[in-house]
Amino acid sequence: MIRLDRATVERSGRIVVEGISLAVPPGQALAVVGRSGAGKTSLLAALAGTLALHSGEITIDGRCVRREPARVARL
Repeated sequence: MIRLDRATVERSGRIVVEGISLAVPPGQALAVVGRSGAGKTSLLAALAGTLALHSGEITIDGRCVRREPARVARL
């Protein structure tokens, strides 16, 4: 399960994704679409743990990406 809870991403001092909450169960497909500059890449980077969240939380299989980035990367 991938879960975002009020996830906000900041890049270069600017909020690019604000307050996203969702849950994606195992096996479910999800498309991230939007115009250029909407924050798609920043959101995916935060999910991968390569870009820190400004606020909120992302968990993958119950493990917090912010607190356990190396462990989550193996999932």
